[in-house]
Amino acid sequence: MKVGKSVLPSLAAAAFGVIILLLIPNQVSTAEINQMNARFFPYLLAIGIILLSVLSITIERTKFRPSGEGKRESVKRQLPPFAVLLGSMLWVILIPYLGFTLTTFFTTLSFMIILGNRKKLQLLFVPIAFTVTLYYSVVILMRMSVPQGMFF
Repeated sequence: MKVGKSVLPSLAAAAFGVIILLLIPNQVSTAEINQMNARFFPYLLAIGIILLSVLSITIERTKFRPSGEGKRESVKRQLPPFAVLLGSMLWVILIPYLGFTLTTFFTTLSFMIILGNRKKLQLLFVPIAFTVTLYYSVVILMRMSVPQGMFF
């Protein structure tokens, strides 16, 4: 089976999910026996990444293409998925230094720009709403602490 360029971002995301899945036991320690321990959400995230990547590959492989289309895809189409993947890795690296709130805001803002959103009001309010909602969910509802950086 020949792998097309259109499935490379999904394959990279699936490989990233598998790596996360394999690293969870080494990175997240827990003494709890119940099902909802510290490893639950990382496992859920990794499995979700893998399943969505496989779904994306399946959809891409089953698409009908006329004979002239799809032979040559531009680099421009491949750039946003890789930029989002690299941005996610950069977000994880910068959280201890800049803090959860600031990095989440700028990461959401940059993802929206990378994915093509140019509406100024949305670029302002969506990252703020997403950051506030995520912060509230983690800190208030789940009673977990978020990394505090130099600023927040």
